[in-house]
Amino acid sequence: MGDLNLYFDNAATSYPKSDGVLRRVTQYLNEGGTYGRGAYARCHDATLVVEQARKQIAELFGIKRAQQLVFVDSATTAINVVLFGADYPKRRIAISPLEHHAVTRPLHELKKRLALQIDVLPAHPSGLLNLETLPENWGARYDLVIINHASNVNGIVQNLSEVRRSMGEGLLLVDASQSAGAVAIDVERDGIDFLAFNGHKSVAGPPGVGGLYLREPNTLRPLVYGGTGSHSAEYEMPPFMPDRFEAGTPNMMGIAGLLGALESPLPYRHTYEDFCAFREHISNLDAYYLVWQGGAELLSTEVLSIVPRNGQVSELTRLLFSDWNIEVRGGMQCAPLAHRFFGTFPSGTVRFSLSPLHSIAELEYVEHALAVLSSQFN
Repeated sequence: MGDLNLYFDNAATSYPKSDGVLRRVTQYLNEGGTYGRGAYARCHDATLVVEQARKQIAELFGIKRAQQLVFVDSATTAINVVLFGADYPKRRIAISPLEHHAVTRPLHELKKRLALQIDVLPAHPSGLLNLETLPENWGARYDLVIINHASNVNGIVQNLSEVRRSMGEGLLLVDASQSAGAVAIDVERDGIDFLAFNGHKSVAGPPGVGGLYLREPNTLRPLVYGGTGSHSAEYEMPPFMPDRFEAGTPNMMGIAGLLGALESPLPYRHTYEDFCAFREHISNLDAYYLVWQGGAELLSTEVLSIVPRNGQVSELTRLLFSDWNIEVRGGMQCAPLAHRFFGTFPSGTVRFSLSPLHSIAELEYVEHALAVLSSQFN
């Protein structure tokens, strides 16, 4: 196995990180400082790092005013900020059938509290939303429409511009946990009202940092209240952005690492076509069912899931690591709704998720391992 990179769980968290992440994190640990809480040079330098990261993330997502972007600890928290800060006069929310627990669990709690109606939007077998079956301006029916931009189970990417055109009016929350840094996103072009993202997956920064874009911040109440270093004589949260939604000391080390990832993105050692060929080669192994009902015309992230036709997901996951040192995610990947849609509930799948750093040789090694193991699952 030599120096092969056999970590294939990048949809959970990316590894390895770039040298820029290590450099920025080390710099912060050596120099210290807090954000916006003092007039001395160390505080100024630390604040500058946060604002540089905010500016670069804003540019990544086509956000015109960087102050509309707030830092939180994860995409899950960002989604909770929206869900628990919004009003629901219509008592109705629409979601895609591929949502992660970051959406479905808080919605379950909200449904208990507010008796909300949660509608699951129709989709093709691939997971791509079937927008043609929906009436004109259907978004106006809902207080909020929630779309998982890219599935963490099979990688299918939704066309956000088409979603916005189809829904017409209404607020759109996009979960970009799997797509941020991997798929082009433009909040203006795509008509996004709220964008939740993390920094540790395709952006390849450290865990513990994420963010939320808010087109109209006044449509939400803050989820967390506390000190901001501004308007300190007042008990009300500051009315301006980003302070209104950034109570408490931010994760300075995480934001510094995020900036390092943006400054030094990982180089690609394979192409998207290489990934598609990898997926096709695995689909040709009769021992496994590939969770992909799309063709080459459908866009996906570099994620694929398989299920052994005879045998257990857990056993294949175990053998890949014990016999081949290949690290993958087995189970339901915190997405039971998606697995019910794909027919892989409750066993889940064996998921492979690539890093830009994976080479052709490493993809071929996985193909070979699955071919050898196939005799145990035929």
